[in-house]
Amino acid sequence: MDSRVYDQLNYILALFDSQFPVGAFAFSWGLESFVSDKSDKLTLEKLVDAYIKEGPLHLELFSCKLSYEYSDCIECLKCVNDYVSAFKILPSVYEPSVKIGRNLIKASKEILNVEFPYNEVKDPHFSVVLGYVGATLNIKLDLLLFSFAHSNIKNLLSSLMRCIPLSPYEAWKTLLTSYKKLKDEINRILLYQDWDQIFVNTFLWDIHSFRQRFLETRLFEG
Repeated sequence: MDSRVYDQLNYILALFDSQFPVGAFAFSWGLESFVSDKSDKLTLEKLVDAYIKEGPLHLELFSCKLSYEYSDCIECLKCVNDYVSAFKILPSVYEPSVKIGRNLIKASKEILNVEFPYNEVKDPHFSVVLGYVGATLNIKLDLLLFSFAHSNIKNLLSSLMRCIPLSPYEAWKTLLTSYKKLKDEINRILLYQDWDQIFVNTFLWDIHSFRQRFLETRLFEG
């Protein structure tokens, strides 16, 4: 195997390791409000599908792509970050996104010798920092996005397991069945050029996510 491939795999595995040094953000987005019955697998699959195509994951992936492609343009990075902030209106979503972005900035500077322009781009989100770091390290964009998507869905399901009776096997099966959807969504995102594609169309989830902190089933949020 080419040494460059090893380097890219090494960077990818390190960037999305949930333990160190960046950490991970696991949030169920209030899905347990929709899927309270263990037997309701069809609803869960449809919700994961919406999460990928119209929901938070679409926002994360497209903003990461733009940050990657415009990594040499400070004003563009600012604009992408402002878009992400506009859609992450919940403190329980906004604050961890920025916090883990800061973690990645620190780790990248100290370990990978990649310095994000933090003084110019205030409170950057993780997806924005990730795109910049990925471009600087010459990680292939499609690999970066797929790894990001995999990590995101895995964390979503891990969090959901703490809220509803969803077994590790069932969560793993849901993760594997989502791969084709992830592949299709990433292929679409790679073709998008219009910045209007930065969106989230699952606003009802925001309401459920906000309510989540008041539910007795909320055992794990970040």
